[in-house]
Amino acid sequence: PLNGIIGLTDSLLQGAAGNLSKDVRHNLRLVVSSGRRLSRLITDILEVSRLKNEDVKLHQTPLNMCALTDLVVMLSQPLLKKKPIRLINALNDDFPPVYGDEDRLQQVLHNLLANAIEFTEEGDITVSAEWDKAFMTVCVEDSGAGIQADDLQRIFQSFEQVKMNIDRRFWRATGLGLSISKRLVDLHGGRLWAESDGVSGSRFLLTIPLYEGQEVEEVLASAEINKQAAVRQTLLKDHSLSFEKSRRHSEEDDNEVPDKMPCQLTNMKIMVVDDEQINRQVLVNILELQGCQLTQAASGAEALSLLQETTPDLVILDVMMPNMNGYTVCQEIRKTWSANALPILLLTVRSRASDLVEGFNSGANDYLTKPFVTNELLCRINLHHRMSQAHNATGRFVPHELLALLGKEHIVDLRLGDHAEIECTVLFSDMRDFSKITESLVPEDTFRFVNMYLGQMGPVVREHHGFIDKYIGDAIMALFLNPDDAIRAAMAMLDVLPEYNAARAELGRVPIRMGIGVHSGPVMVGTIGEPDRMEGTVLSDVVNTASRLEGLTKEYQEPLLISDSVAKKLSNSFTTELIDEVHVKGKQHKVTVMKVTVVGD
Repeated sequence: PLNGIIGLTDSLLQGAAGNLSKDVRHNLRLVVSSGRRLSRLITDILEVSRLKNEDVKLHQTPLNMCALTDLVVMLSQPLLKKKPIRLINALNDDFPPVYGDEDRLQQVLHNLLANAIEFTEEGDITVSAEWDKAFMTVCVEDSGAGIQADDLQRIFQSFEQVKMNIDRRFWRATGLGLSISKRLVDLHGGRLWAESDGVSGSRFLLTIPLYEGQEVEEVLASAEINKQAAVRQTLLKDHSLSFEKSRRHSEEDDNEVPDKMPCQLTNMKIMVVDDEQINRQVLVNILELQGCQLTQAASGAEALSLLQETTPDLVILDVMMPNMNGYTVCQEIRKTWSANALPILLLTVRSRASDLVEGFNSGANDYLTKPFVTNELLCRINLHHRMSQAHNATGRFVPHELLALLGKEHIVDLRLGDHAEIECTVLFSDMRDFSKITESLVPEDTFRFVNMYLGQMGPVVREHHGFIDKYIGDAIMALFLNPDDAIRAAMAMLDVLPEYNAARAELGRVPIRMGIGVHSGPVMVGTIGEPDRMEGTVLSDVVNTASRLEGLTKEYQEPLLISDSVAKKLSNSFTTELIDEVHVKGKQHKVTVMKVTVVGD
């Protein structure tokens, strides 16, 4: 319900119900702000519950505490807003590594820095450290209001409110952040406490065990520690990231809505799957403003049924649904569509790492927790839509069917020399008198003519479950796993030709004739070329024979000829007739040439 309140209110601010007055927008921003604060509080309560039930497991590794502190300090900058405060990291890269859970220690430092920033009006907030043989002691020191001695223990209890100095001007509602931080430090085998003179300034100190595995010098030189330092340097140089964090923080706290959204999703087809009507309405309000075409499903079963009728560009899928949860729905979708062909974005309140891993293992492309920031949702949708479009674009050059035969999901997985042997049927078609027809055309008109012709024939191949390996000028080379499909495609191509010629006749142009040869056998599909320029192709004598059969269509005045290897594999839907046995170029043995018709014709 809370996510629904936040989402619906935010969508009103985005303009879902039209223009709003300044006062209404201000009040709605307060609703969203309060909703987000309450949502964070609920998350903290759940965290406390897990900690009490010992349901939190640490994933401890050697950590560069300086790099980790740098990252937390950088991400805490937006919390300063306009306060004249400096955040200082006094740790050095040569400090010994600690042994801890990186995510949990980041959480502790985030809480301590947020606490210091909230109750410091100006001055410095410094993170420093020292160590002995077993522990590193990290100190977060601020120049804000002091804490009375009697309150130094109470601040780590849940929902305690304490006065900050003797003139009672400052009061703190500690909430759950410090309580959670203390429990997390305890889990590490360390200790968290606070020191203050009660007048000004506070120091929060925590101990973390040092790493005891390798020698300190070896650990500091290890790839993992260096990676942490490299990430830190990259992030510090990336001012755009800092700006983005600041912008997002401003949106979450002040709920200012930009005039223009960061992405364009007009006419994108999206399926929204959620058993809660309010949750679906939130997404409808947001996405209709972007010009998306939406399909709604109230259950996993309904979503799978709708997917039999239409294929959207992206699916937004809730995880927690009755009868069939989102993970199961995701797995069922992946039986038909790859992650590149149909992106799936999981949208759920479940935010633990195990939930995220299970989502990706089920085939999801991305994972976003509720309540979400509208702009982040739209940007992620746009990102996956663009990636899907890029995948579809590569399929125009390297057929997805070829990738599948090679056991690859994406073109970036291809390597020179990848290959696979399969049994298939090759269709080879060619236009008669192509040179004569085009000799009077300028190059631009030749390209237009060829593309119009291939535009008529190419879709016929795909409609009959084949894929085009390559265009050779006006010629088409296509592969079929089922010989019946190849023959039906060939006959359909010949049926399309009269309609195409009729249109040409109206323009005063000569009619086109074509020949088709079909042959079956083992072929080798794979990549050839050199590392900087390669292409997918088919290498086999089957291709040569299919091409020779096409050439014989002129001699025997039959537009479609097949070999006996095809005839032997055809179903009872077709009848064949022997025409001849001939030697063709490149073959030692004779090839049996046959014509084929549909039963009843």
